[in-house]
Amino acid sequence: MDSSRFKEILLPLGTMLYKVAYRIVGDKDIAKDMVQDAYMSMWNKREYLENLDNVESFAVKVVKNKCVDYLRTRHISNGLDDGAQETESCIDETDVYEHHERLDRVMQMMNCLPERQKRILLLRSVQDLSMEEIGQVTGLTEVNVRTLLSRARKRLREMCEMEEFK
Repeated sequence: MDSSRFKEILLPLGTMLYKVAYRIVGDKDIAKDMVQDAYMSMWNKREYLENLDNVESFAVKVVKNKCVDYLRTRHISNGLDDGAQETESCIDETDVYEHHERLDRVMQMMNCLPERQKRILLLRSVQDLSMEEIGQVTGLTEVNVRTLLSRARKRLREMCEMEEFK
């Protein structure tokens, strides 16, 4: 993948990737750093990106992994005594891991949605676009956007409920 193709595919994802990073690390500057690190990692693996079906999903996963790595590293070097550090580290890493696993599961469920529903859900939930903006991006009316978003959310709730009973 050359630089122009890389920019064409991955740079538009920057806002979404930032929001994912910010939700995990809770700090604007660190989230920006995590996205930058993710872009560097993806650039280093650009040949691999050509063969992916869903580059967006891969990019989100790279950002999440960077954030989790950052939180682990920060936690290890925070200067707590060994006992407190070990206990707090286990709690924090467990929380981060569980959050990471939930995000992965939701992304898997979203991949089961029809493509238009998935796209609208991502535009609304991750990129935080208004119904009007989503309509402009997708070429749909606001009524259609609301209907598809409602159906996508309903289907995700159903999948979550089904998973709870497994």
